[in-house]
Amino acid sequence: RFALVNILEDEYACPIIIDDGFVNFDSRRTENVIELLKKMSKNKQVLFFTCHQYLLPTFAEEQIITLENGKLLNSL
Repeated sequence: RFALVNILEDEYACPIIIDDGFVNFDSRRTENVIELLKKMSKNKQVLFFTCHQYLLPTFAEEQIITLENGKLLNSL
């Protein structure tokens, strides 16, 4: 799917939106896909939604926006 995003990015300028897409991955695969998302985010907007707290340390604090009950708790 990421390959398709790369192929179509010149014609369709859309963000990548992922909603807990990697919850069934083992830790190594999760690390690899997070690194891939970080690389892709240099050229494209990536919105990664998760409810899993253990993933938060893999991102910089300024990259995390917390929502609770539909309300914004912190933002840039």
